[in-house]
Amino acid sequence: MTNRPPTEEAVSEKQAEEIEAARRQALGRLLLLARENFFKRIEQATADMFSASSLRTSGTLLPFIDVKGSRTTEVARRLGVTKQAVGRSIKILLDEGLVEFVSDPDDGRAFLIRYTPAGIKRLSQTHEAIRRVEQELDRELGTDRMCVVRDVLFEMAYGRPSRAASSQEVQSKRSTSGKRKSRGS
Repeated sequence: MTNRPPTEEAVSEKQAEEIEAARRQALGRLLLLARENFFKRIEQATADMFSASSLRTSGTLLPFIDVKGSRTTEVARRLGVTKQAVGRSIKILLDEGLVEFVSDPDDGRAFLIRYTPAGIKRLSQTHEAIRRVEQELDRELGTDRMCVVRDVLFEMAYGRPSRAASSQEVQSKRSTSGKRKSRGS
């Protein structure tokens, strides 16, 4: 690294404030920060079950593996990374006994990455923690608002409105189990 003379200020104070204000409202950043907050809550909820690093690896990869198994190339495509990058994370999950490779019944030359019984148990434990975190958010933000968040995110993620597991059904189930319907209730 060479020593260079300092350059003039790249941005004025006013420009910096405008840029920061725009960044605080940028949808992509909001989604990333919300995901990070959600993940920290799940880490806290599962701290007694598995380590944060193990949860990070499995939490990054497991949501992209179908319950019946997925090809590594498909998992990489879903994550938006290379097959090699997925391979490194899969090795960690293989070493932990959470996934295994099995022959693809549709193509004998290919393999699927599939959950082991321990992987299914981890998935179930994680989903139970997610359910608890969602209940906390229901209490904090109100069930009505959480239903809107879920519906909008579902449509953004899948390109269609939610149907079978609609937020109204989720709200109905939660309200019948003694949960608050909205923040004002």
